[in-house]
Amino acid sequence: MKKKKSTNIEATLAKAEKFLRCGNFALALKTFETVQKELNRDDIADKITRCRQEVKIGQAKQLVKKACRAVKKGTLDSALTSFQRANAVLNEPWVTQQIEAIEGKLTRRDAFSSARSAETAGDFEKAAKCYAAVCEPDDPSRESMLIKSARCFVKAGRYAEALNIFKDVSLAGSGARYDYGFALVQSGFLAQGLRAWDEVDVQDSRFTEQKHLVARQLAADLVDRLNRKADLASIHDDVSFLMHKADSFFGQSRRDEIKTIHEHAVFAWIEELWEKEDFHTIEKILGTSALPLTPDLLALKAKVGFKTAGANGRHLHTMLLYWLPAIYSPLIATSFGDNAGKRQQVRRKLIAMAESLIKKAKGKQNGRRVLTELTIDTELIQTIREIMEHQRSRTDFIFTPRLAALLDRSEEFLSLIRENESFFQDKHRYLETGAFYSAAGRYLYHLKNHDYEKAVCLFTDLPQDRKKDAFIDYAFNLISFEYGCHCLDNEDVQAGRFFLSAPALFDVAPALEEKLIQKALDFEEWPSLKPFEDVLSAIYRQRPSKVLEKALSLVMTRRAISMYNERKLAPKALNGIINRALKLDPENEMAREASESGEINQEIKAVCDAFDRMKLGKASRIARESEYDEVRDQYFQFIEDALDQIGRCGWEEQEKMMLINDLYQWGTSVDADQPIMTKLEMHLNMN
Repeated sequence: MKKKKSTNIEATLAKAEKFLRCGNFALALKTFETVQKELNRDDIADKITRCRQEVKIGQAKQLVKKACRAVKKGTLDSALTSFQRANAVLNEPWVTQQIEAIEGKLTRRDAFSSARSAETAGDFEKAAKCYAAVCEPDDPSRESMLIKSARCFVKAGRYAEALNIFKDVSLAGSGARYDYGFALVQSGFLAQGLRAWDEVDVQDSRFTEQKHLVARQLAADLVDRLNRKADLASIHDDVSFLMHKADSFFGQSRRDEIKTIHEHAVFAWIEELWEKEDFHTIEKILGTSALPLTPDLLALKAKVGFKTAGANGRHLHTMLLYWLPAIYSPLIATSFGDNAGKRQQVRRKLIAMAESLIKKAKGKQNGRRVLTELTIDTELIQTIREIMEHQRSRTDFIFTPRLAALLDRSEEFLSLIRENESFFQDKHRYLETGAFYSAAGRYLYHLKNHDYEKAVCLFTDLPQDRKKDAFIDYAFNLISFEYGCHCLDNEDVQAGRFFLSAPALFDVAPALEEKLIQKALDFEEWPSLKPFEDVLSAIYRQRPSKVLEKALSLVMTRRAISMYNERKLAPKALNGIINRALKLDPENEMAREASESGEINQEIKAVCDAFDRMKLGKASRIARESEYDEVRDQYFQFIEDALDQIGRCGWEEQEKMMLINDLYQWGTSVDADQPIMTKLEMHLNMN
């Protein structure tokens, strides 16, 4: 009986071991506990402990699954409980993280609920803090919660805390922008507050009145700050904004007052910057401040331009824009001296200073461009000054074309030029002066600087204006002509199309005709001469003149001779071109010489051909009747060559004497005194 019981215990133990190996820790635990009651062994006790731990772990894992399902359902309280019970067994970091996350969400949920309740109850400071507590760095709703917090701080009168939050969020919606502006205003930042309110799109009379009230406060504040000279840069920014919005804040009634404050602020800051020698900032202020132009302001701009240009050479154009108008301003010039001579002497000295500064410019190409513009502008502004003196008209300003265009006052000077056409000594000078002040002026500056590609943009930018304005039409003609010359210099075969308007241009500017002719005569080789010949021919057909006849005749002659010398032209074609050249200009010495040379060559060739055919009579007649000694000289050279060949050939003596006799007889008919005739006679007498 005892043996049978022992066998059953062993079988039960074997089952427990099997359950343990299979991971069925619950059955293994129960079975091991049954066996342990009988056997009470230490190894079984260890296995029971292990099974109990594994059962707890399994139960904890089930709790984790339950917690995860609860999270998905949104029952965070239940999920938290399950995670906490599971973590008491598992103690794993990720479970701890889940617990902390859920606790945070529950805290924020409670905080949000508290915030809503506090806001409803009017406890805005508590609401602001609770809304802030809701925020988490990666929470998508973080920014909206911060904005709610900031707005509650505004309602609580805690403006500093509100601004501290507002600076880190992106404002969206009129309500948030209004509160931000309100906090700024209440904190004393009146201009910033108005700027924030400027973006609030709300049409409300109370809000409008509120802005007007703050604007009036800002105006008073600016006056006080100006008197104290407190942070002039900030004052300038604020008053510039107020000036820009003056009409909407005040209407026309106080605009002049704000304008005066603005001018005082600008000049106060400039004075401070001048002492610091911060001329670049002054230049920026003057460039952005819509100040009315006065002689003093013009002088200031000229001085600042000179200072900034002298610092690095990169502001030469800005300096030039104001320099000449300033020194030619009648009111400014009164400080140069008490008579016209002294004033002109000072002007020349100031222009020389500008020239020296430009020549020292680091960018040499830019310096050359500005120097060209200075030369042009000096001549133009001097012309305008002379017209005004001639008219005895008074004005505060005399502008260069570029400054007149910048200030939209070009028409004033164009009218002045048109009304005084008789002042100009020639039509060309009149049209050129007007063209620089016209809409085509900037293209002429490019032209004078040999920037041809920019100059010809006139053709596409102002195609219709040409028909309406004589000045612009002149600019079209001049740029076409100069660009055509540029193309000729580069042997562009299409250059001719730019000279279609040249006849009209030459009528008012004969010097340009001479310029084109001289350019043509500067070349000797036919590839360069051919385009010039084509252009001159086309112009001559439209506008014949003695000057063009002579030039075209000479160019044709040079081109034909150059081609003939390079065997690119037959003698007959050469003679044809030379004859046409002589028809144009019978006094063309080169053509006359070429014509004579051609006739000589033709007669010599005819003599040569006659000798080759043994037609001695024909050869003698040509030599006898020729007007040129060169033909007769060549004729007798042929006789001498023939005598030499007779002496070397293997003919019979009788045949030789017959031929020598023929040469003698025909040669005598041309010129019996030639030395070769004596030789022939000696040969005949010897036989």
